[in-house]
Amino acid sequence: MIMTNDLRKLINLISEAEELTSAPSSLEDPKIKEIAKDIKQGEVSQSVLGKLKHFLVSLLDPTPPPSNEYPDPPIEEAGKQSKIISADLQIYELLKRTKPEDADKVWAFYNRAMLADHIIPMCISKDIVKQDDQDRILNLFINAPGTLEDKVSLAAQLEGAGVIKTKELLKPGSGSIDKLINYKSVVLDNIKTKLINFKVSPSTTAVNTGDGEAFFLILGSGINKLSPGDLNVLGREIEVKAQGARLKGFGGKGTYGDGATYWPKFNKQLIGLLKRPGVTYLQDATGVDLSSEPLHFGSAATTALGAALKVAKPGEKSVKAMFDEALKHIYPKTTPEMRNNVLNTIQSDGSFDPEEFRKGWFMLTYEYYMATSIDKKTGVGFDGILFIHQPSFTYNYIKDKAQLEKDWSQFQLNPGLYNWTDAPSIAPKITFGKEERARKSKAKATLQKVDPSAVTAKTHGVTGLKPTRSKPAPETPVTSTPRARR
Repeated sequence: MIMTNDLRKLINLISEAEELTSAPSSLEDPKIKEIAKDIKQGEVSQSVLGKLKHFLVSLLDPTPPPSNEYPDPPIEEAGKQSKIISADLQIYELLKRTKPEDADKVWAFYNRAMLADHIIPMCISKDIVKQDDQDRILNLFINAPGTLEDKVSLAAQLEGAGVIKTKELLKPGSGSIDKLINYKSVVLDNIKTKLINFKVSPSTTAVNTGDGEAFFLILGSGINKLSPGDLNVLGREIEVKAQGARLKGFGGKGTYGDGATYWPKFNKQLIGLLKRPGVTYLQDATGVDLSSEPLHFGSAATTALGAALKVAKPGEKSVKAMFDEALKHIYPKTTPEMRNNVLNTIQSDGSFDPEEFRKGWFMLTYEYYMATSIDKKTGVGFDGILFIHQPSFTYNYIKDKAQLEKDWSQFQLNPGLYNWTDAPSIAPKITFGKEERARKSKAKATLQKVDPSAVTAKTHGVTGLKPTRSKPAPETPVTSTPRARR
């Protein structure tokens, strides 16, 4: 009996002799030669051989042949290697008979089959089960620069150990995503920039994965998809948040209150503190008449409110009581400690620093999010939140409030902190790094920033105010460059 290696040498000798004596064929095409070489070197799986055989047969004869004419290559088993070699010869013979003009079709099919051999099993193991998602991932590899050998090597790596330093990912703090990757290739350099914003369709859930989640899911090992919006990394549940993320918990009914029904009460209390029914220190600065419109906590309005309270001096106790009651309504399951994130920014005269106030409000929503996202059955919550910044390819893994406060300067809080009549704003938007998004066709209206000193000067002294509902523009408005849409 001839051993496997001897058979392969014989195949090569016969093949080379045939190539020298036969008429020009598709075997002269470099792509077909590459396929033949891979097959002769045993680098093609039985699955790919079977698919390639059927494809070649369909090119040669669109009419289906008798079932016994081109039998499927046998499954590899111990002691049956000689049969596999006969299957290799069969494919080689089909390649010889292929028309030269079909070489590109054969090469494209072979590329796709070779990559799918690794990518499809990888996707299924990651619960990426929809064919559209699998095809999109496969196309990323096919369209990337690089050789087929490099692409297959990367695909095989992702099917196995992955390319992410998973343990490093769970260390608190910020860093470069590139430094989490332990694999170098032109193919990966091209694919990673597309995967960072890749979204995977739901399988058994009603929600897609968010930006960044599919990146770590596909490139990592020991990383699996759980419920909407989170990943299991080495047994720990983490949340991934990209630019303009909202931290909204999953506590179910009763977790959030209806601001649209509460703001008239809040406004009435605020008017009382500012001591002018029907008109406030804010009206000239913001154009908001509190008797008919809600005071939303955007950046400009919050700045104006802080300045107006500094003039009115209603006192710390009354302002804290007003906000404490409002926060209890908006976030019903808060503890006093959570609400103190906001209340502790209020000074003895009842005023506050607007940026500290906004930071305190977000800290409240962060703690509320972590608490209301705990699984009621298991009692397990998020180990942490992985904030990513796609444009700069950086991240920050936040595990607790202390770390978030320490790294606060690395984050950008959306100017529109909270809007009473906009339900999603109950969870303010935040971005790790500077938010960068492609501009859409219509820019947002110009934001008017209020100079606190102008508000103070205009409203200094209660008798200086006119009881009018007119809404003049600020005396010294500052116009900012329009932001990109979020």
